Amino acid sequence: GLEAVYGLGKEVFWPNIASCTVDEMDAKGKAGSTSRIRTLFIIDALSARSVAPYSMYPEEDEIMFLPGSKFIVTTVIGESTAQLLNLPYMVVELRQIPNPQTRDLGLRKPPQTPLASTLNLSSTLDLP
Repeated sequence: GLEAVYGLGKEVFWPNIASCTVDEMDAKGKAGSTSRIRTLFIIDALSARSVAPYSMYPEEDEIMFLPGSKFIVTTVIGESTAQLLNLPYMVVELRQIPNPQTRDLGLRKPPQTPLASTLNLSSTLDLP
């Protein structure tokens, strides 16, 4: 289940590029837009970068995390708790941490716009 990978206090490694949005309502809408329970990720970002200026849909406020991004799980609201709270999705809060195994590429500088509570859409999970 979710807690096996995203257990409280665990370090998580994302090997691929992750596409995200800073639009909370958009993320919540997409996370809850199916009959199956999904997972909404709330991320305290360290190195995500906006791609909105290069996108065909700049209003989506899309940002990207580079491959090799690492995170610490700070909060987990699993399926049973989500159902008790009448949420259409589970919630995982992550705090990005530096990954010394990846190239810096100058991306560890603070972003020009605050990205706390960035919501990850690309890694939304469908669980059976």
